Amino acid sequence: MKFRFNELGQEWKGEVQKVGTNTWVYLNGKTYCIENPESGFKRKKKTQSSGSGSISAPMPGRITRLLKKTGDRVVEGDTLIVMEAMKMEYNLKSEITGVIEKISCKVADSVSLGQELALVKVQK
Repeated sequence: MKFRFNELGQEWKGEVQKVGTNTWVYLNGKTYCIENPESGFKRKKKTQSSGSGSISAPMPGRITRLLKKTGDRVVEGDTLIVMEAMKMEYNLKSEITGVIEKISCKVADSVSLGQELALVKVQK
């Protein structure tokens, strides 16, 4: 969801997107992550069923590398896509073990916050 507001004469533009259990806020060129407040400070151990097969852009940026292709088998934690945002490099990893069903981006693509970049399907 995109938004715009004025406060004391200063204009603020941004975007908010829920990705997994986190809410990402992109505000005037900076990105913030708001963790699910219901999860408290304790980290829950992930199980195979708790992860999402969808890999989404955590912020607006540019795709710099694709390390896997459609049909490749991946395990939880494998880096699939590398993107650049705010002069930093981000490794986007699979949260589940399975097979890449779809990659929806290519190198040099500009992507927006929350845009789905790949889909991993659990294979039994």
